[in-house]
Amino acid sequence: MNKILSLVSLIALFMSLASTAFADFKLRQQITMSARKESFTQERAIWVKGARERTENKFTDERIAQMMPQIAEIRQCDLRQNLKINDRTKRYLINPFYETEDKPLPSVQPTTKTETRTGGTVNWTYTLTDTGERQQMFGLTARRLIVKQLAETSKDSCQGESKMSMTEEGWFVFLLPENANCMIDLPRGKGSETTKCRDNLIMKGKIQYPGMMLEGTTKMIDLLKNDESTISVKTLELSKATLEMSLFEIPVGYSEVNSEQSLMSGGMGSILGGGMTNSNSQTNKKSVAIDFFSGNVSKINQPNLRQYLSQKVSANGTYNSLIVSQNDITSGAFTNVIGVEIKNVKESGASKIGGLFGKVTGNTDASKIGQSEAEVIVTLYAQDGKTVLASGTAKEKVDGKADDAVKAAIDKALVQILPKLK
Repeated sequence: MNKILSLVSLIALFMSLASTAFADFKLRQQITMSARKESFTQERAIWVKGARERTENKFTDERIAQMMPQIAEIRQCDLRQNLKINDRTKRYLINPFYETEDKPLPSVQPTTKTETRTGGTVNWTYTLTDTGERQQMFGLTARRLIVKQLAETSKDSCQGESKMSMTEEGWFVFLLPENANCMIDLPRGKGSETTKCRDNLIMKGKIQYPGMMLEGTTKMIDLLKNDESTISVKTLELSKATLEMSLFEIPVGYSEVNSEQSLMSGGMGSILGGGMTNSNSQTNKKSVAIDFFSGNVSKINQPNLRQYLSQKVSANGTYNSLIVSQNDITSGAFTNVIGVEIKNVKESGASKIGGLFGKVTGNTDASKIGQSEAEVIVTLYAQDGKTVLASGTAKEKVDGKADDAVKAAIDKALVQILPKLK
């Protein structure tokens, strides 16, 4: 009798462990992205079923939400590929996992004809450190991990020369089965509609899938530009519910594309409107990424000025988007990039006092708050965000505050570069 009870208990324990490993999950997370004194908050929804995982992001700022396309990312570990789906345009992009010696890629023929071009070299270094710390989170055992990655690409690589580091530190859990053969995301070259580029990937270190981060931070640094951005993750809710497999498959009637640019085009609206509509975006092949400002940015309101620049570019009849991270540029979704360097900005004492006095009294008459001056360089880059196509320099002095002077200088410098847009 005792043996039977022990056997029953063992079977019950096995079934409990199996149901935990292969249960369906739904997560709701808060994501905060910070770079160059700007920050954006969004909510992330994640669905997990067996060896598949679907992720969708939604910005809490409605202006940014209107600008960004609705992209769902699906990790199909059983097929060893990632999907990106744009529901607005009914398009999808397939990115197979990189080949390894022990796990060659399955032979899958794309539905559209493509050519593959050989690029350069990508040196990828990966280290995962388990601190040994454990804690219970949402009924699951979470491990505290530190994951470091360094990617160096050669000048002749698909995305050009770069050197990026990424450090993830936080609490991770396994929601996908540990034997799901799921790989981490690796760098990919940019492609056109008819060409895909493949670099020679040299891996250093043992690649291990860390699982799902429930709480922690990711710090990314462009070591060539000395740019740094941070992403903070906080899980708000984790629940179990039976999910439909259709969430993790290509929707019926959607068409395949072969580049990020094709996937993203036609479904984005301008953050400020600017007279642009989705139909305009489909026919207008010009697309510009508005980069973060550089130089003497401590004395200006960079978010407002980037929106002002976006509005000016939209008025020129060109679709544009305010990037939220450097990954937006390296994705290849834009034909051009515009960057602004604040060389110098001065605000008179009267302007400073007037600005403060105006907040109290409601008096914002520019003629009564002194003068300000600014010198800027506006640069137009090619798709890679590095090759300079044109630049305009302007120095302006106006009655008003520092931001007013920067706006006037931007207006003058833009005239010199807008005709060069591709």
